[in-house]
Amino acid sequence: GREDSREDGTESSENRILKVCLHPKSRTEILTEIGLTDYDKNFERHVRPLLTAGWLEMTLPDKPTSRHQRYRTTAKGKRKLKR
Repeated sequence: GREDSREDGTESSENRILKVCLHPKSRTEILTEIGLTDYDKNFERHVRPLLTAGWLEMTLPDKPTSRHQRYRTTAKGKRKLKR
């Protein structure tokens, strides 16, 4: 896909997040891993679209704001990584 690797050879933040979340991770861990601070705007820009696309899921979907919330890559997200 158009986003998967950039001209300079670095991976898209999408793919980096999906790799990080192969094991459930907190919001802070995800953003730190891709070199960002844990701000709402970073979460909304980088993580929310992956949830919307169905590539990431919440471990506690009925408690979206729980401090124990983790995010993990779905089967659909794993297929995207393999492309």
